[in-house]
Amino acid sequence: MTCKSNSITIWSLRFGLCAGGLLMAVNYEYMDNLIENLWRFCLSSTIFNCVYFETLWVTFIYGVFLQLPKIASFFSCFDQYKISTKQVQWDHKGFRRGFLEIFWYIFPLMVLDTFMVKKYPGVDLTVIQMQKKNWLQKTRSLPQLPPKLYEIAYQIIAAFILYDALFYILHVSLHKNKWLFSHLHAHHHQHVKFSGKVTNQLTIVERLLLILSANEALKFVSAHPLSRTLFVLCLIFSLIENHCGYDLPFTLDKILPFRIYGGARAHYDHHLHGDKNYEPFFTYLDKYITPKLC
Repeated sequence: MTCKSNSITIWSLRFGLCAGGLLMAVNYEYMDNLIENLWRFCLSSTIFNCVYFETLWVTFIYGVFLQLPKIASFFSCFDQYKISTKQVQWDHKGFRRGFLEIFWYIFPLMVLDTFMVKKYPGVDLTVIQMQKKNWLQKTRSLPQLPPKLYEIAYQIIAAFILYDALFYILHVSLHKNKWLFSHLHAHHHQHVKFSGKVTNQLTIVERLLLILSANEALKFVSAHPLSRTLFVLCLIFSLIENHCGYDLPFTLDKILPFRIYGGARAHYDHHLHGDKNYEPFFTYLDKYITPKLC
């Protein structure tokens, strides 16, 4: 009965997502108007124009989404979905430890934000050249035109797929090279309890490499700043879901067909064994390339 109920839920979600996507595509003019109004609001926002916005946005979204597995840990009804009842436990770190994690995440990025000129598609080169004359950066030069609905969809999906591939290459390298693993990546696997907090249990170098991978993926698809902002929502949610330790019946790995998406269980198995499931999200590279590396 449970399997049948889960199957109905999955097909309902698939239908809902397809119907929602089709509805937005049919009403693309209305959606484009909403996007235009949203972009006008963003352009008028001091916070959005601030050079530190993306760093603070990622930190804020991480903090918000991290509460989801924490909330789940308080409800026994979610215990049935724990991948491991022994390891999957919320790690109640002290305030000092949490503050230091946030500091060491934000500090190097804010240093880069202060001295690097951010270049976005649609911004005139003369504006960028003028901004380069300033030693310290305070605001971002943003394009005046908003993206279209199809551009946002393409840029987010394409960047997500590309990031997955870049992460895979980096991840395999960190595991196959003993020196890189011990100095850069082993810290991520050193945990007694497995929870969403493991997501950010990274060395500074590894964290910067992952951030640069995401940034390069976004640059490759010429992502609009609004697309970048929405991409962060998808990326952070997916990364925390990978490390939450709950194999829920309605997640993307169940919704997408042909097992092309790994999900929380696949990533937990990676942390458990360390010799498979190197891709953060999808499975095609692990299926066709990883066996040849062994």
